[in-house]
Amino acid sequence: MPTMKELVAIEFDLPDISISAFDDPKEYGKFLEKLVWHFDKQYQKLCAGMEKQEKIIKSMSIFLDKYPELFGENYSHEVGRDMMKFFMYAHADKLNALVDKIEQIEKDLDLPIH
Repeated sequence: MPTMKELVAIEFDLPDISISAFDDPKEYGKFLEKLVWHFDKQYQKLCAGMEKQEKIIKSMSIFLDKYPELFGENYSHEVGRDMMKFFMYAHADKLNALVDKIEQIEKDLDLPIH
């Protein structure tokens, strides 16, 4: 299964172009609209995935709260636990980097921040 970075690269890996590559500015406008549409599509997929992940995280948290001994019995190998934590930390780091990038764009373009 491709990572989120790979999915975005598939959608957005377009060569650098200039408006001179288009016959008229309307075509360039359509290109930009399509590019924004692809970004919005990816954002909607991300939101749907995050809602699903939130439900999974809540259920896992309930399990760990109620049955820590079962977790200990079934996940007693430290390498497995470390890999589980590493995956979760890596995912959180990627989300934090995405948020940082959005915040930087807000600052650079002087966009209103709520």
